[in-house]
Amino acid sequence: MMRFQKGDKIKIVKVLDPTTLSGDSVDKYIGETGVIKAIDPEYQYPYEVTFDTLDSVNTLWGEEEIELVSEEQPEEVVETKPNQFLYYNDTKRTVVIHTATKSHGTECDMKDIQAGEMRMFYLPEGSFPWVKMWDYGGERGLQLLVSPTPMGQEEMKAKKNVDRVDEIIEILKSKDVSIIDVYEALHNLKKWVN
Repeated sequence: MMRFQKGDKIKIVKVLDPTTLSGDSVDKYIGETGVIKAIDPEYQYPYEVTFDTLDSVNTLWGEEEIELVSEEQPEEVVETKPNQFLYYNDTKRTVVIHTATKSHGTECDMKDIQAGEMRMFYLPEGSFPWVKMWDYGGERGLQLLVSPTPMGQEEMKAKKNVDRVDEIIEILKSKDVSIIDVYEALHNLKKWVN
């Protein structure tokens, strides 16, 4: 019996025979994610994988080389809590944090954010991030301001409803959910939205 199924989200965890990589580095593949698009149980490398971001001719993998990736919580995602803002610098340039970020009440590491880095900003309770980025060009480059903005009544109500919807989604994801639980969750959602 095959350990994985067509459509499973997987990641490469090891390469048993580096000579099968057509001269590519093993590091190029470790940690890469993809989806199993076909299975041939008769073959030494039975799983044909379509990678999410990697463009490669090496698409066949063995059971010991891959593992399932949870769709609910991919490893790359950093979970944030209320009143936190996670910034990912995908600009390929250094981003300087504007000094007003700290003076406005946001707590963070004020070091420059290098290309490919993430930075967490902590905001006061009852606020949401107002974010602005400037491009000064040349040596001054990119500058980021993260300023806490107080939530009004409408924002607080919307946040509460989003939290409740998240709770309902978690209930519905549960494996032992019954049709009664689904009906109750939807009924509560209707009450909360109105």
